[in-house]
Amino acid sequence: MPENFKNISQGLNDAVKYLGLPSSGALTEVFNKWPDIVGEKIAKFCQPSEFKDGILLLKCRDYTWYSQFKYYKKPIEKSLQNRLQLSKPIEVQIVITKE
Repeated sequence: MPENFKNISQGLNDAVKYLGLPSSGALTEVFNKWPDIVGEKIAKFCQPSEFKDGILLLKCRDYTWYSQFKYYKKPIEKSLQNRLQLSKPIEVQIVITKE
């Protein structure tokens, strides 16, 4: 990779870190290792969909898990905060979907 691209890449990584946002690599890890992060039971019905403005949106295919999510929200947020090593809190929101 040319030196100027490395500088741009490092500058973007520094800006993301300064803003307290997860890196694209960290988000990829969350999406790829979701069952390891939240457990197989939750991952079976609720999947990460997108991350925007400090909010991780989950799509849930089951109304029961959707209603139970309030009990898992804080532990999931704490786990993500620790795993992604964020300086700002992350919020998890859930929507019901038929997908």
